[in-house]
Amino acid sequence: MLDERFYFADGEVQNRCWQLKKEGDVFTGTAADVVGEARGRVAGNTLHWRYVLRVPVGDSEWQLALDDWLYLVDENNLINRTRMSKLGLGLEKLPCISAG
Repeated sequence: MLDERFYFADGEVQNRCWQLKKEGDVFTGTAADVVGEARGRVAGNTLHWRYVLRVPVGDSEWQLALDDWLYLVDENNLINRTRMSKLGLGLEKLPCISAG
């Protein structure tokens, strides 16, 4: 099991509890807000995996593709670097549109 806790700048805290399986250097995982199964490989202290995450946005739900790199720091802590995309576009590259 992997229990992730996310702290956001606005004070919101979210948790994701993963159920993991390991076969050799391949990991698979499921979580309540993940579509299907995450799949990735371990090399040294690093896990690289990909999956689709359901994210509530207003009154709807987006399915975002995640490309996750997890670096194990010690037995209880890791650093997570994630790239999110929708329809192949990185979310950091989407234009910001303001109505006003």
